Amino acid sequence: MAADTPASGFTDINLRHWTLRYLPPWARPYGRLARWDRPIGIWLLMFPCWWSAALGAAPEWGRLAGWMALFAIGALAMRGAGCTWNDIVDRKIDAQVERTRNRPLPAGEVTLRNALIWMVLQSLVAVLILFKLNKFAGGVALLSLVLVAIYPAMKRFTFWPQVVLGLAFNWGALVGYAGVTGTLSWATVALYFGGVAWTLVYDTIYAMQDQRDDAIVGVRSTARRFAGAPRRWLSLFAVLALGLWTAAGLLGALLGRRELRRETTLELGRRLTLRAPTPDAGMQALQPAAVGAIKCSHPFDPVGEDAVNDGDKVLQVMTLRAQIEDDGAKAPGAVENWISLVDPDS
Repeated sequence: MAADTPASGFTDINLRHWTLRYLPPWARPYGRLARWDRPIGIWLLMFPCWWSAALGAAPEWGRLAGWMALFAIGALAMRGAGCTWNDIVDRKIDAQVERTRNRPLPAGEVTLRNALIWMVLQSLVAVLILFKLNKFAGGVALLSLVLVAIYPAMKRFTFWPQVVLGLAFNWGALVGYAGVTGTLSWATVALYFGGVAWTLVYDTIYAMQDQRDDAIVGVRSTARRFAGAPRRWLSLFAVLALGLWTAAGLLGALLGRRELRRETTLELGRRLTLRAPTPDAGMQALQPAAVGAIKCSHPFDPVGEDAVNDGDKVLQVMTLRAQIEDDGAKAPGAVENWISLVDPDS
């Protein structure tokens, strides 16, 4: 095995990090493949998950701790698997760049076969996280694999590979909210694209250190694309990120008001049904409240027209009439069934 210390030249390997000081010698190259010696990437992948989970959980902050722990483990695994895949694809280019030539694959510390096995093992940890998500959030998370797979090749075809990296690294802004709520909202879309703009800022700065070698080996990047006016471009994307995040906050507040209105509609329907003197009167009170709740819960339709046309839900609500007994006092049972239908998480 090659020595842990690079032979010569500039390197971004943190030789003082605990993974290189305390891991067994055979395990250290695998820690470096997963970039454990540079945990900032884990934070950058994890923060969008936490932000969107907080957006979905507010104001029930007690629900957030478990989601934060889950996404922290997922970010650790996915970042490691993604970096390992990146090193596998770029191993020949890395050998020609001063900063990366001492990475485990070009330095000969790990074989290609073992690197692939290590990537699969980390991916399996991420798969286990998927089983803790609802089906919708799991499907959203799986879509990110397309971006993870194609990112390493983008630098060969476009000067904008950082855009693809941003789309992949900030995918958690969609997954976190979907995991907590089972849906998406315009607030999460704004949060997501704000993160993409943010990635263009920090990864362009990161890529500037490789501009000379990248030009020699033919690797493209926004650092090379913005070389003539980097401050202007970086300022533009920083302002764009802040603008989109502000929009996410405003949309999130609007979403919170919509949820409050929905809860109020549910409570109104409950009270009207309980006060109904007959089953028919109870059902008449129940129908508009159910439709109103569906309107309020439709995240991508501020007016509510699409929700009103959601005939299946309204039909299911109407069928609860058969569950209302002749005695009006039995109406509360039907109300509970209705609430579980419109709001499965209640």
